[in-house]
Amino acid sequence: MDLCIAIFRSRTQVYEFIDFMTNAGIACSAINTPTEAHIGCGISARFYCGHRGYAREIIMRRNLNTFVGFYHIMQQGMRTQIVKM
Repeated sequence: MDLCIAIFRSRTQVYEFIDFMTNAGIACSAINTPTEAHIGCGISARFYCGHRGYAREIIMRRNLNTFVGFYHIMQQGMRTQIVKM
């Protein structure tokens, strides 16, 4: 699976983002921010990377100003690697 997370500094904006994505018919859910990321409010939004363009558009149009960045989640055996996109 090719999963991305959107990290925000505000929990309120994470949930706003998730609502905008799901209302547009895109599967998006709240997850605990992986400790490997070392940033954010502790909650992130997870979705398929193929929707990153639309996600970026939502962030810009809705002025979600606590957005930190998009990160790619890669599972390698028992390890999770987080890479900034």
